[in-house]
Amino acid sequence: MKKNGKALQGDLFPELLPKKSESKKAVSKKNKETGLKLENKQLKDEIKSLKKELENAKIKADAYDEMMSSTSLFSTSVVAKSFGWSAVKLNAYLKAKKVQYFKSGIWMLYQKYANCGYTGEQFYPYYTDQKGKDHVRAHTYWTMKGYEFIRNLLKEDNLIK
Repeated sequence: MKKNGKALQGDLFPELLPKKSESKKAVSKKNKETGLKLENKQLKDEIKSLKKELENAKIKADAYDEMMSSTSLFSTSVVAKSFGWSAVKLNAYLKAKKVQYFKSGIWMLYQKYANCGYTGEQFYPYYTDQKGKDHVRAHTYWTMKGYEFIRNLLKEDNLIK
């Protein structure tokens, strides 16, 4: 470095000059960079954790969707037992909630619920007459969607957790 055209001491050997302590501005900038690096790392960790959480939620959602689209049917007894109830108690509850009614020997859903996919009917022979003709009855079974519907009703009424 030159001042008024004259060389200053140490210009030829700058490594011999005493080291200046970092300016306050440089220290502040360095602290800010360190803080940003730390925040960046925390955000990356949080993103990683959220991605894992989302992946697990997707697995559960896919399983739930698959279960809800199942064509399997379950008797009222099976559904009721899963809640610790009897089929008689569950049928009475659903009747009181105006979900179903009993007619011609079968539980049927009120029209409001009839086309929601909550139930399916299966037919079975209950006797064969003297001419060898089978007489058939229908029986109402619940789908997984119907099971979930009942579960939600029971939860709304605080009858299950």
